[in-house]
Amino acid sequence: MNRFLRTATAGLCLVLMLGAAVPAQAQPTRTLTIRDGKVWIDAQLVPADSLPPSLNLQGVEARLSFTGDARPSLEIGGVLYVLDERRLRQVAG
Repeated sequence: MNRFLRTATAGLCLVLMLGAAVPAQAQPTRTLTIRDGKVWIDAQLVPADSLPPSLNLQGVEARLSFTGDARPSLEIGGVLYVLDERRLRQVAG
């Protein structure tokens, strides 16, 4: 009985560990791309009038991939921006 209990406990722990790992892997990958003076979020072009007026994309090429609820930030021309939902926002500071 003691051996059965140890085996069952080990099996349960393995199932719980695998179950906890699956949701993290199941999260979609999101992307932010800056190319040719334009911004794409998840392959959708962000209208120029939705971008912060301070954002100067001249000479900037970037691609950032992330998963989950992350709010990535990036510095462009000495100004810090954060990705909020489906738009870039300048960080006050």
